[in-house]
Amino acid sequence: MKVINTISKFTNIFTKVFAYVSALAVLFNVVIILANVIMRAFGNAIVGTEELYSMSEVVLIFLALGYTQYNGGLVHVCFFMKKLPGISPVVMWAINQWVSFIAVSLCVWQTFVRVPLVKQVSTALLIPYKPFYVIIGIGFAVYAVACLFESIKATAAIFNKEVREDVVSHLPA
Repeated sequence: MKVINTISKFTNIFTKVFAYVSALAVLFNVVIILANVIMRAFGNAIVGTEELYSMSEVVLIFLALGYTQYNGGLVHVCFFMKKLPGISPVVMWAINQWVSFIAVSLCVWQTFVRVPLVKQVSTALLIPYKPFYVIIGIGFAVYAVACLFESIKATAAIFNKEVREDVVSHLPA
């Protein structure tokens, strides 16, 4: 249980840092949209507002993924939970978590494989897309860390009664 708590503290801090950056992206979106609305009232819209907003949304969404996963804010698709009868829900949860971790890890890998291939820029402001692909990869990597923590915790629940009680209390119905 001590190891799980240590990993939990690390994952909490790690994901929270990226959540704060994501919160700054929300603030940026509010400011840029408000400025654009005010400028439109005077007859001049800010050029590229949609591009700035959409690029900021990439930062917002992907950097918040890990924090959201860690805090149980994402919907769990428990594909394995009811497919194999006779197996403990805790074991099925562990399998489910490891499959999630593997899938997200593949997303990390494929995102970083594609980064060198990105040559596009946005239309109005000529913002290069490559840094945002890197942000997507970082966001997926933080998400993978949160999934890894959940996978380790779910596996520990199979063998440790204390951890099992905590995991079972959070299992989806």
